[in-house]
Amino acid sequence: MQILQLPPEVLLMIARVLSDDSVSLRNLCLANKATYSLLCPVLYQRVQLSSASAVTSFCCAATSSRLQSANYTVLLQIGPPVLFITEYGVGFRLRKDLVPQLRDALEVMPNLRSLSLSTTRKALVLLLNDFKPPFQLYEMEHSVGLSTPLLRFWEKQPSIKKIGWRFAVTDKEVYRLSGWLTKNPNLLPQLNEVSGDFRFVASLVVLRPISKILISGALDYILAGPWMDHTMRPLSVPISSVCFTEPRHNWFVWRHLLQIFRDAGVCSTIRDLCVVDMFSGTTDLENLHMPGALEDFEHVLKGFDALERLEIHGPLAHERNVRRWLAEKQMECLSAWTRAPSLKSAIIYNYELQ
Repeated sequence: MQILQLPPEVLLMIARVLSDDSVSLRNLCLANKATYSLLCPVLYQRVQLSSASAVTSFCCAATSSRLQSANYTVLLQIGPPVLFITEYGVGFRLRKDLVPQLRDALEVMPNLRSLSLSTTRKALVLLLNDFKPPFQLYEMEHSVGLSTPLLRFWEKQPSIKKIGWRFAVTDKEVYRLSGWLTKNPNLLPQLNEVSGDFRFVASLVVLRPISKILISGALDYILAGPWMDHTMRPLSVPISSVCFTEPRHNWFVWRHLLQIFRDAGVCSTIRDLCVVDMFSGTTDLENLHMPGALEDFEHVLKGFDALERLEIHGPLAHERNVRRWLAEKQMECLSAWTRAPSLKSAIIYNYELQ
């Protein structure tokens, strides 16, 4: 292969470009021993595993004293990203029979900074029970409920700045977590970004200096409004960035959440607002569901005086259809968004307004 004759620094640049394409990067690394030695740090820097066999293979490589690949791992994701785990499908989840292998691998990862785990509840408890991590995480995501081993693990990770928790949180879990955080100021002291269930997010923003939030999951919005209004008032820092998933075709979540933010008096500091359309319907213009999100944007954005960036992402639509719809609503230029005078950037289904 002619590519293997390139200088090492060029091969490293190519490997970094391919870092999100694990198959191509792996093929390049396995071309010969020289390229493997050169590119191994890039190959194992960001590891994403989506099957039991992949977990087993990685753990064997990580615990091999000959390869020393565990030293290079900064990000480890098992299963799908927590944001994209839905009530209708969770993808691969780590089960308890793989826990001993993974635990051995984690014990030799001193540079791990990001950990995302899609597991069964029992697997996470077994994994974290009495675990002594050699690393200090910056972020962690998990997909099951609260447990004592998880709280004990967080106590050993004061460096964590971001936490993600998927699926609905019970009232008991909210009160328990709030109690731990209130009694222990050294638990998650640097936390400034959180994603997950509505009540989980709202319970944390008043207890830690959180400025970025992502709200996901199916929630009881009828009850959530007053509860959020009561909880979010005494914030230690202003909320500057908000993202949430929209699972409904009528964009009910979009409207309801923005009204909650207005009622709670927190919308005036939000600079970034992002919506991820999780509805899996058609992307034809007539069924794109954009009218439900933006047709009355003059009212929707009322009070968001600091808003600088608005993004709506979801199933891809033809750019010409998006542009035509925006033109019909006289929204194709940023200057038309008079309710958001500070708006500098707007991306609607991958189309960036000028």
